[in-house]
Amino acid sequence: LEFANNRAKAASDSMPACLGGGIGSPSPVWMRDYSQPADGVPKNPKAQMMIDAALAALGDDVQRMVMGHTPQRHINAVLKGKAWRVDVG
Repeated sequence: LEFANNRAKAASDSMPACLGGGIGSPSPVWMRDYSQPADGVPKNPKAQMMIDAALAALGDDVQRMVMGHTPQRHINAVLKGKAWRVDVG
């Protein structure tokens, strides 16, 4: 377990600054604003505004985002169907 934790820390520490500061940081790699709590409405009150802005920035053809990294009991969608959470463990 210690070896795995050390590898994870080394990988996190070697990430470019634009990807954030490791586990728990608010970066594109680690943020969970659309996924927590599992199987429920996101607790961040700005989540709808954030996903709307992110999708708009990607272009008119982008309507949804698929994400993993935060396990859910079932595949589900939130935020007016724009955030699809597919990590089921």
